[in-house]
Amino acid sequence: MADSPKFAHRSNLDGTTDAICLRCIATVATIYDEDELLRYEQQHICDPALVKRFDGTKPPSSEPVEDSQNRQFTKLGKR
Repeated sequence: MADSPKFAHRSNLDGTTDAICLRCIATVATIYDEDELLRYEQQHICDPALVKRFDGTKPPSSEPVEDSQNRQFTKLGKR
């Protein structure tokens, strides 16, 4: 069985690529040369406070959610 990915990669409009740790949600690197991503990813150590904050936490289903124009919506949960 293959290991699940530990980092997400996001392409930016300026031609850079972000490496984002999927465990602590930190942006590990923003670089132009994708060949450098592995080096930054191998050196990354998660901040324990961020891991605690994001590890397995989900907001309550009744928590309001804001969109980009600051309009609030109620997040629908499972019934």
